This record gives sequence, C-alpha cells and structure tokens, in this order.
Amino acid sequence: MKLKNLTILLTDNCNYKCSYCYQWSASGHDLDPLIAKNAVEYVLNNSNQELNITFSGGEPLLKFNLINKCVYYIKKKGEAQNKKVSFSIITNGSLINDEILEFLNDNNFDVQFSFDVYLKDEIEGKEIFNNGKSILGKLIKSKNIYLSTNTVFTPEKVDKIFYSVEFLYNEGVKDIGIGIDHTVFWNKNSLEIFREQLSKVKELVFLEYKTSRRVIVDLFDLNEPSGINTCGAAGNRLTITPDGGLWGCASFQYLDWENTTELKKNYYYGHMNDLENNNFEKRVQEVKGNYKEFKTDNFRTENNKCFLCEYLPECRICPAQKYSFMKGKRSMFHVPEQVCRMNKIIFELNKELKKEVKKIKNS
Repeated sequence: MKLKNLTILLTDNCNYKCSYCYQWSASGHDLDPLIAKNAVEYVLNNSNQELNITFSGGEPLLKFNLINKCVYYIKKKGEAQNKKVSFSIITNGSLINDEILEFLNDNNFDVQFSFDVYLKDEIEGKEIFNNGKSILGKLIKSKNIYLSTNTVFTPEKVDKIFYSVEFLYNEGVKDIGIGIDHTVFWNKNSLEIFREQLSKVKELVFLEYKTSRRVIVDLFDLNEPSGINTCGAAGNRLTITPDGGLWGCASFQYLDWENTTELKKNYYYGHMNDLENNNFEKRVQEVKGNYKEFKTDNFRTENNKCFLCEYLPECRICPAQKYSFMKGKRSMFHVPEQVCRMNKIIFELNKELKKEVKKIKNS
C-alpha cells in the first residue's frame, strides 16, 4: 500500500456544535499520542516519496501540542528517508493565536479555514465575527501559508451564499469552498434560491477569471471530465480516527450504519493494533476493492440510474454523507433527489461559465 495521503483525526471534540457536522454523534475520543506516533511511522514506511498529512477533528487545534510533536517527528523521520512531506489542517480557526500562526507559517501549512460559524454569528450580529475576520486577515498575510476557506450552507442560510463568497473574495481569499448541508430537506423554494445565489457567484468567478485566469470557487471547474469518478477513499489514502480505527475516509467512520443496507466491516481496514497482523495487507486490498464500487455510474436516484445522466462524467457523490431527513434504511448507492437536483444546478451553471470563458479565449 503506497500511500500519498494520511488524515489524522486528533479528536472528536470541538468548541462549536454545528448541526450539520458529520461528527454530531461522535463519542468524544482523543487520539492517543502513542497511536499517533505508530500511525506516522507506518505511513512513512509505506508511502510514496511525496506524502501529505492532514490534521483534522473535531477541532484539531484543541490538540495543538500533539500536532507540534507529530510534525517534528514526521520531519525528522521524513528527511532521513528522503521523503517530501507537506502538511494541511482543517480548522475553524478560533484557537489560532500568535504561537500557532507562527508554527503554521514556519511549517508551510495548507490551512482550510471553516468559516461557517463566523458567517452565522455575523448575520446574528455577534462579536465573534470580528475575531474570525481578524484571524482570516492574519492567515492571508502569512507568507508560507496556503489558505482556502469552506462555508457550509443550510436551507435557512442559502440566501447568504453570494454575500459570503463576495466577502471572502474582497478580503483576499482566492480559494473559496461552498459546502451544502445534506442532513436536512431542501424544498423547491430553497433550491431556487440556491440557483439564484450560485448564478451570482458564477458572475463573480467569471470577472476574476478575466483578470487572473484562475477559478476561485470550488463548485466551478473549467477542466474537461477525464472519466467516471470513483470515491476518493479507494485511492492511496488512509484515515486514522481518534479511537485508532483505520478507514479510507473519515466520513465512513461517522456514518449511521444502522440506517444503511451496507455492512460497516466492508469499509473498515481495522485498528492500529492490526498493523502487525500478517493478513493486514490482504485486508487492505479487499476493502479498497469495496470502496472502488462507489463509482458514480453505480449510483441511482429514486426513479433513475445515474449512468443514464448526461452529467455522469462531471458528477461526484459522497456515499457516506448522512441524509438524516430520509426515513428507514437506504443503500449508500441511493442518491436523494435533492442532491441530484443541486448537482445539476451546479453543472448547468458551470456549463454557462465554460461558454463565457471560451468566448474570451476565442476573441
């Protein structure tokens, strides 16, 4: 197993309680430092020459001391093995102080700043927004930090999509993520607002593209599809969860397995304690094969099979998202109708953007 990416979930705990977070049912574990050390050792010994390590949670900066130790150990071991190791972190940023900022900058971190809570509090007029704006500014000014943001939108906040993107853009963010809360039902009206908001975002993306030739919002992509998409968990990546479990992707750990028809064991590599088992590599190959079944042409909605869709090559579906508004057991290969509709809105607007960009190139 030649790994390219390791995600270390340091803790289930967080200093915020976002309703749409996939860890809402997590048990509050913290990763044992010895298990973290053993995980890093295993990955370095079973990785390509280039390796990315992502620290996540919960809120990973609750365990900043452990991050510090891991990075020091990884750099020492990686240099000895001539490995090129890069670091990423997914954080709400609220715990970033001068010490942490200096650490992230000194170690060339990619920082994905979750801006959800700051948008919420700004709308409600709370002071915490100003703290978020201050942290954002410091991250932007840090020479060695690559900054991206992600903001998750609910049906109640869908009318703030353009406002949020425009605000982040004006602050200087050039890599803006838009997340969608699929744990709740989106009615026809909220989907129409979603289209209107994303259409306005498309115009902003186009204006920036004319100047910089870069696409600044992740829901838009000018690249032509290269084939049918497969779940990223099937790739050369590994996630270690706070209880020491090993998965292809963290989302599978927090799935409500009782409400699915698939079996948890088919997507679980095992525990860190299993690494010494002679059959572990065989187990890895079996589980990777199960993840590979999550190709978009194997999915279906209530009324249609996805392989019939004109947007099949562009479509990505996360099989492990918790569609909690749906009642009863479901297959992980079943796509709720609202997910399909929202994806088609994105694809249609992206198609319009490509046409506009093509006119520039041909002029």
